[in-house]
Amino acid sequence: MSDSEHIVHIRNKKEFKALVLDAEMPVIVDFWASWCGPCKALAPIFERLAGQYPGVRFAKVNTEQAQDVAQAANVRSLPTMVIFVNGQVRDVMVGLRSETALAKRLQGLQDKAEGKGFLARLFGGKQEKPSEGAPPTA
Repeated sequence: MSDSEHIVHIRNKKEFKALVLDAEMPVIVDFWASWCGPCKALAPIFERLAGQYPGVRFAKVNTEQAQDVAQAANVRSLPTMVIFVNGQVRDVMVGLRSETALAKRLQGLQDKAEGKGFLARLFGGKQEKPSEGAPPTA
């Protein structure tokens, strides 16, 4: 599998803790193996998306080399992609996904990280929260 400058490769539990669980940004982790055909099909999609979402860390775990990490993450099938936010699992995707489906989930994740919600995407701009004590505006 080719490497991308936008993807970190996690080889052990120490790296997993530092780069995923303790990360200050959302992280999507691709658990894969060299013998897995769908994993090979997912790799170029994952690499393309990694360059498009600077607010999200992209990580890969080779389950053959880091079995303890895969077990700790409760990975049972490949490929499995897990999204972590503040060290907590927010989403799990098992099996091959289309680039469009992954992009949609990642855009929602990045928008949340940037404080943008559905209405901000719909009407443009960032949603503003009313200041404390101020009456809500219509």
